[in-house]
Amino acid sequence: MFSDSYGGVAHFGMWAEETADHFGCRDALEVLRQAAARKAESDQRTPELRAALQYLSELATRPALITRFASTLELADPVHRAQLTRAAYDAIERHLSERR
Repeated sequence: MFSDSYGGVAHFGMWAEETADHFGCRDALEVLRQAAARKAESDQRTPELRAALQYLSELATRPALITRFASTLELADPVHRAQLTRAAYDAIERHLSERR
């Protein structure tokens, strides 16, 4: 879903697929970032967020980070949920940026 719109450029071969993953990762991270920013306000467990988590779990070599982000969405206290969701997002972003 996230890299689909960037991939499939047969002429450039492997380079194009790596670029598609880069842009797909960027887009999926943006979905997580927005959810983390709004988490205290409302329930962010949308189909788009679930798709972003799934996509990133396939790219990450540490899928526990993705699982941790998903688990923070279940917390009842909105302030605590917002803090932990942001921290989990930061950890995912750092991890994925190290891989680029």
